Amino acid sequence: PDYKDDCSGKSFNRPRWKKLISRLQAGDTIIMKDISRFTRADAEESYQVYMELLNSGISLIFLDNPTVSSDYIKKMMDGIDKLD
Repeated sequence: PDYKDDCSGKSFNRPRWKKLISRLQAGDTIIMKDISRFTRADAEESYQVYMELLNSGISLIFLDNPTVSSDYIKKMMDGIDKLD
């Protein structure tokens, strides 16, 4: 299903965001127009939510900035792990 979230990204306390998160399963993908649709919240909170989703097997795609999309981040993290 599609979820449209018209609320401000200043917080993760958004009804449609909560509904989406409650239904996500490993292997699901969230596609957002831009990173500000994900969040403009506190950087630490944003990082925690991003990493929780990433570690739960949820893919995030940001159309405006693919370098913050989860597949790109996973590749970067794998590259760092190989350096050890």
